[in-house]
Amino acid sequence: MNSISLQWNTSPRMSAVHALRVFAREPNLISQELACDLECIAESHLSCNDSELACCSHIAAAEQALQRHFPDFGKQLTYRMRPLRDQWEVRGPGLLKAVATQVFGAASVDTTQLSSIQIELVHPLVGGDAYVCNETSIVMEAVLANPFPKIPEVGRLAWCIAQIMVRRAIETEGVCSDVSVELLALAPCLAAAQHVELLEFSSATVGQAAAVWRVDHKSESFAEQLHKWWQSVSRDNVRWTEKLSKWPLT
Repeated sequence: MNSISLQWNTSPRMSAVHALRVFAREPNLISQELACDLECIAESHLSCNDSELACCSHIAAAEQALQRHFPDFGKQLTYRMRPLRDQWEVRGPGLLKAVATQVFGAASVDTTQLSSIQIELVHPLVGGDAYVCNETSIVMEAVLANPFPKIPEVGRLAWCIAQIMVRRAIETEGVCSDVSVELLALAPCLAAAQHVELLEFSSATVGQAAAVWRVDHKSESFAEQLHKWWQSVSRDNVRWTEKLSKWPLT
């Protein structure tokens, strides 16, 4: 596949959007004081009839709340970008090549739209987080060091890019699946990370990565099942149609 270029950006506005997302999904992970401010913001904009105006003012208010709790957080984002970017420049290119091999195998997949991905770095609120916005954009908390040394942050970013690749591979085959790409991308990402000696691909590592990256799953034995599943379907000639037909989790 074509090489992927990452464009690194920082934006106080995206940090505000991230704060609202965290508050809506996992309010217990942020400070009580910030959570109270975000709750007041949410309640104060419920009566607005213009959804676009409400959204813009909602984000602006959240940005102001972040500024009160974290003065100069916008300026700090530029400083916070460097450690993660430096780590990625050392390990990222080889890791991405390995991820692509794990996801696409020998299949012919049009990856021209994956040539450039925007990495939107935001103020860290939960000690490390990342998620895919769309096929060309990923939001990631700009932590200064690896919160979990055994599961480095470059692995988290590679997992997000792996999600984009998995979605493209599945769509290319015209497969319909109700399994989340977050879960599907976990095994190929970790297998690739082992290939470049970033970490070990084992059921224990699958469980650790899922916890650190907050991957939703329902099975208590999912880590072992996921590890065995990928070992059995990761051959080059196995299409995603077949991979999904052997999906072990329900």
